[in-house]
Amino acid sequence: MTKIIFIYQDRDLWSQKEVAAELRLEGYDVNPIHLESIDFSNLTDFDADLVIVPLHPDVPATWGAYLDLRHSLPEHPVLAYMRHHKVNGLKAAIENIFDQRRKKAQMSGKSR
Repeated sequence: MTKIIFIYQDRDLWSQKEVAAELRLEGYDVNPIHLESIDFSNLTDFDADLVIVPLHPDVPATWGAYLDLRHSLPEHPVLAYMRHHKVNGLKAAIENIFDQRRKKAQMSGKSR
């Protein structure tokens, strides 16, 4: 099962729980992690296939988490998600990421 870490914050916890529930219905193993529970700048690995970070224009911590993740784990897939993106758009973006990874693995002779 594909593992997704979904970073959340208290501000819109309800909508983020709804998104996580939708992704679970699609067959993803979603693990919500609170934005302030991890020091994203010192990560060495995540036990997940994808990390979703909801970005909010007026919450600098969400942008900091995203940038720290990109810096700490440059090869790990991180998807920036803004609330105005609907759940179906998010699902399509997730599938696109995994399709690209499958194609890359096939081209390199590996399968996942």
